[in-house]
Amino acid sequence: MLYAMKARVPQSPGDFGNLKAWRALPSPFVIDIGANVGWFTLNAALAGGTVAAFEGAQGTCSLPARWRVYGIAWVVLG
Repeated sequence: MLYAMKARVPQSPGDFGNLKAWRALPSPFVIDIGANVGWFTLNAALAGGTVAAFEGAQGTCSLPARWRVYGIAWVVLG
């Protein structure tokens, strides 16, 4: 996933044949469904991505409280 965040992508439909025109996105948006304890979520955020993570098991939702040291915010929907 972290490799894909830095991968170069076409900027317009006309760029598909011109690899030199491909650019990495400045701040990729990552969706982590089934985030569990958030290992990929945390790494994607620290790599500069904007992340939306979803986890259905409430028991794992207490772990992100430790991420405040990284400046990461979260919302728990109950």
